[in-house]
Amino acid sequence: MANELLVNVTDEKTRIVLLKQGKVVEYHQEEKDLAYKVGDIYLGSIKMVEPSLNAAFVDIGYGKDAFLAYSDIGLQAPSLQKFVHKVTQQKKALNLKDFTLLPPLKKDEKIDNILSKKSRMLVRIIKEPIGHKPFRISSSISLPGRYLVLFPGGNDIRFSKKIRSLKEKRRLRTLLEAIKPKNFSVVVRKEAEEKEVAVLDRDLKQLVSTWEKGIARLKDAKPGDKIIGELKRAPSILRDALNEKFDKIIIDEPRRYEEIKEYVQSIDPEKIKIVSQYSGKTPILEHFDIEKQLKRLLGKIVPLDGGGHLVIQETEAMWVIDVNSGSRTGPGINQESIALQVNETAMKEISRQMSLRGMGGIIVVDCISMKNPEHKRKVYQSIKQHLEGSRTKVNVLPLTRLGLMQITRERVRPAIKEAYSNGQKANGFISDEIEHQLNVLLTKGITVRKLKVVVHPYLYAYFSAGFFPKKWRWQWRYFRRIKLKAEKELPSVNSFRFIYLDKNKKKNVLNF
Repeated sequence: MANELLVNVTDEKTRIVLLKQGKVVEYHQEEKDLAYKVGDIYLGSIKMVEPSLNAAFVDIGYGKDAFLAYSDIGLQAPSLQKFVHKVTQQKKALNLKDFTLLPPLKKDEKIDNILSKKSRMLVRIIKEPIGHKPFRISSSISLPGRYLVLFPGGNDIRFSKKIRSLKEKRRLRTLLEAIKPKNFSVVVRKEAEEKEVAVLDRDLKQLVSTWEKGIARLKDAKPGDKIIGELKRAPSILRDALNEKFDKIIIDEPRRYEEIKEYVQSIDPEKIKIVSQYSGKTPILEHFDIEKQLKRLLGKIVPLDGGGHLVIQETEAMWVIDVNSGSRTGPGINQESIALQVNETAMKEISRQMSLRGMGGIIVVDCISMKNPEHKRKVYQSIKQHLEGSRTKVNVLPLTRLGLMQITRERVRPAIKEAYSNGQKANGFISDEIEHQLNVLLTKGITVRKLKVVVHPYLYAYFSAGFFPKKWRWQWRYFRRIKLKAEKELPSVNSFRFIYLDKNKKKNVLNF
């Protein structure tokens, strides 16, 4: 069993799970009505320039102005601003290849000398709003592809740091100089190594086409309009993760299956054979034992292989992870070697947890105390090794004298909250669980008559709200009447119950 991507589609959201050797390493949720995503490009209008912060606040149509720091403006900002102004004024889609670029921005410039209130510019979302923090945006426009990243403006060819062969860099530079259009810069990704010019040219043309379609929309756009949308979560993960070791993509919904199949065909035709549609009667995440793994992995306490556990908590300012040896203590046991063993096991799990939960910002790990400096170095090297290849920027500092490890990880999306901690589940997760259990019950071939779903009054109000409430959606999806009932006497707010008659008109009660 190697690397697999599972895609589960419901009425409310799409859940995406990346497995390695059968274990969950990444978990993503894509809300059906989510309008803003990292990577989306908007026409923004500058609402305020703040010289004291060397930053600006930009209206992108969200209601809360996005934050643009000077460091995120991009060296080609003068050229792109002039180009945007020309397109929006002339109401005509212009070709960037025929445009005369301005000198690049100086690194020590003042933001109030560059930007002015009410001026318009293209901006790209680089961080979703988290808590009270607004969107973080950049005016450095980039379009990521399978092998290349396209930057409108400039004429540079740069390389990923992961490409180390000078010979390969020279080969790729020669190829790209022949096919790259004028006034576009490119960054060559690691995946481009050893690829032929036809493959790179196809990727480049797709990116240029995406840019040109966006400019066609720009000519009639108003501030706050989306100009270029990032791929949906599943294709974007495929774009970044698909490689020769990635050998199964399984989708449980026909339309999303066709969409992903078409995308894989466009980026890597040889991989089309690994895409399949799940047709089993058991829900896909249950079939692959994902639900149990998530309950185990997303809680406050996470067990470690071989004994010990992690205690994971998110505070207002940071994540705190406590490493515990559990019962692996007692007389006659070498505490130093046990501490090393548990700490090294913890580093592997912590690297997985950071990706799984979408941890970002400051992460402090309280390791089991060790006296041997060499052991501390081994633990530090262990976490570094497990984080190699991470698609998210991460920085790790060696252990302090107190046994604390300090990690900073780029925060680009809200973290997955503890869904199964101490039985306290968010409404969305309870909704998913009820829908999951409904699916299990109604697709087993059992005759179900007069089905009643009993929930706490608090959840009853949640499921009954809106013009097209969830209880109606369930009825529409399963083509049968499903009655929703409120009951205060349930064991907890998160408990629910199914009551139904079978084919013999016998009453059945299922408690969850």
